[in-house]
Amino acid sequence: MLGRLKVNGVDAHLSGENIVQMDPLWFYALGGVRIFVRSEHIATALDVINAIRKGDYDVTEAEEMPASGTDRLDRKRLLGWKIVLLVALLIGGLSLVVLWWPPYELSFHAIKHVPPSDLSGRRMASALLLAYAAFWLLFVEGVVRRQRRP
Repeated sequence: MLGRLKVNGVDAHLSGENIVQMDPLWFYALGGVRIFVRSEHIATALDVINAIRKGDYDVTEAEEMPASGTDRLDRKRLLGWKIVLLVALLIGGLSLVVLWWPPYELSFHAIKHVPPSDLSGRRMASALLLAYAAFWLLFVEGVVRRQRRP
């Protein structure tokens, strides 16, 4: 309301606006927030306040559309998240390759037999890596979805 008054050329200021943050119980005891207006601006201030109460300054859907600068910023953020995900997928993929690379002995032709306990450990590590990647994918999707919400 103060911003709308100032836009319309009314010299106004508030009193008691910080009381709620300091001690909410004193807010109503001290009279709440008060708007002080110079006597020569009273008529304009009353017109603005009545217009606010009638809803003349309500925002329509066409006015809520983001500006082109906001779209560019959203695209940059989305690109940043895509780069983070790409790096995470590369590191996770390399981890899986190293984990499942066949163990060679000194000669290149002799492949060592892998015991079942080692296989179960590899499977568990692979499942944890995949769960970790799924968590980050869901996290990034949620962040991007929240950024696009009006």
